[in-house]
Amino acid sequence: MERSDAGAVALRGSAFTIGTAVGVYVIAYDGGSFDIVARSTIGVVALWVLAAGILLGGWSGDFWGKAAVTIATALVCLAALTLASSRWSGDSESALIEFDRLVTYLAVFTLAVFAGTPRRRSQMATGIAIGIAAVGASSLVYRLIPGALPGAGLEGYGNEIRLSYPVNYWNGLAILLALGIPLLLQLAASTNRVVWRGLALAPIPALAAAIYLASSRGGVICAVLGIVVLVLASGKAWDIALALLLAAAGSLAAVFALVQRPEVVNGPLGTVRAASSGHHAAIMILGACALTGASYLSVISILRRALRPSRTVKVVVGVVVGVVTVVGVATAHPVDHLRAFTKPPEKFPASTYVQSHLLNANSTGRWQVWSSAVDQFTENPWVGDGSGSFQHWWLEHGTLSDFVVDAHSLYLQTLGELGIVGFVLIAIGFLTAIVAGVARIGRESGDEQLVDASLLAVLVAFAFAAGIDWVWQLPAVAVIGVASMGLVAARNRRVQEASLRPKSLWLVRGALALGLVAAIVLQAIPLATAIHIRDSKQAFANGDLRAALTSALAAREAQPWAASPYLQLALVREASGDTEGAHGAVRQAIVRSRSDWRSWLIAARIETRLGLYGEARDSLHRAERLNPHSPIFTSAPR
Repeated sequence: MERSDAGAVALRGSAFTIGTAVGVYVIAYDGGSFDIVARSTIGVVALWVLAAGILLGGWSGDFWGKAAVTIATALVCLAALTLASSRWSGDSESALIEFDRLVTYLAVFTLAVFAGTPRRRSQMATGIAIGIAAVGASSLVYRLIPGALPGAGLEGYGNEIRLSYPVNYWNGLAILLALGIPLLLQLAASTNRVVWRGLALAPIPALAAAIYLASSRGGVICAVLGIVVLVLASGKAWDIALALLLAAAGSLAAVFALVQRPEVVNGPLGTVRAASSGHHAAIMILGACALTGASYLSVISILRRALRPSRTVKVVVGVVVGVVTVVGVATAHPVDHLRAFTKPPEKFPASTYVQSHLLNANSTGRWQVWSSAVDQFTENPWVGDGSGSFQHWWLEHGTLSDFVVDAHSLYLQTLGELGIVGFVLIAIGFLTAIVAGVARIGRESGDEQLVDASLLAVLVAFAFAAGIDWVWQLPAVAVIGVASMGLVAARNRRVQEASLRPKSLWLVRGALALGLVAAIVLQAIPLATAIHIRDSKQAFANGDLRAALTSALAAREAQPWAASPYLQLALVREASGDTEGAHGAVRQAIVRSRSDWRSWLIAARIETRLGLYGEARDSLHRAERLNPHSPIFTSAPR
């Protein structure tokens, strides 16, 4: 009976690990789940799982310590502020979208806290690592063996030189893969399941090759940062270093295989030569992965016994590494790099684009975008201009002509959109999680400490990435970061539940479940709107104006306070010849989002057709003021 119970536990654990891996892969494979339909679907699923678990008694409050409660409270308050900001932002639709995003992440965080046992944390970390490794493999297959993946032609990603498949954003892909490296290293350094050590180390060269093809400096920094945190916090620095040494050698071999084939790296892609070179590179990278795993598996036991340095040797090695790092930074002319970082974006030669970009210190516009977010903050420092308002601020006040939706920094965008109050709330969430993770590791040892150190490494790397890029808006990355936040913040020991009577406990669970159902409804509103608008656009493209009108009207019914349904309705009615109806619809869109330049531009066109030339001129001027860098206006004759 005991053996049967142990087998059942192992089977459930394997299912949990595989389910986590599949979830990570599916979220990433769907374009990073950036689309509102994909992201809202994640939220609805997570909330239903929470509601069912709480109502059926499957979840308990055992792991909700002070840290988890503090983070959850900060996220709830941030969500409330985001929703309330629709009152002063002038764009209630964007505020509701950002509110739903926070609700989704709060649900993921809560599920991670509930998975608070050491075994579940280890299984979840393993599942995330496997899922990320699978994403990296798919990414390389897409580039190196075109046509091998169904429905993944190069044309779907615009023939971009920088690798972005399947996340559809090169930096997002690289950062996602970087988060997997500390998780794989901890699996390789664990004391259990010796055979799995080599398999855990084997994918790292492939991940390094994909990060190189993405030409992502942020991805490289996140990988290094995660490794450093893992080494310092794992309690097994020497074992990690041995695994890292072999993984680094394999990664260099994999990258070298790409360097020797520039047509795979910088294009032109889609040629016979690129395809042939890609096949050869794939074989060499696969060989590097296999040799890395096999060599580690064959020598790890020997190295672990033969190379056990004393404490003095470890200190000396640490000092040497620190000195070399400081000297390297000092001799790299950091002041010159800072000047280059703040300059406007540069163009890189096409023949060496990936390498030139990767080794260049220019921020490619981030400095200008960050500066604009700070400028927005100075206008309304306490509660900002409202959630989702940065894109409109940038179009009107930005210093570059690039179209930007997000500020490429969660913290600066929050500062501009929700002011000091919003910034403090998001800072409390991240800082509390990191402090809780450090404290947790200080109370642990062995493999449990190693697992939690890898989760802390993921959290720190994600927190950094959220400060330099828009990965908070990319669920493929953010879900992993938020899950790591919940896993490190969960209480690390089971405690006696509060003394509630059975009837009171059921009342609390019922109230929580009802609250979650209400959150699901709020998630479903923008989801339904997005689906109807998508259907309307598709029908419009196919020439079926009746179906396009029906879907646009359905979107308006789902979210009558939003601007996008009215804007789509205006376009459909204009195409149908109902110019008066189109004018009424576009004016309704303007009332709901006066800062959206597109509505004003469409209004100017419709008003011109109606002979309302004075109103058309005013609408056109308003559109130009809201987006002065648009080629529509900069190229127009004066």
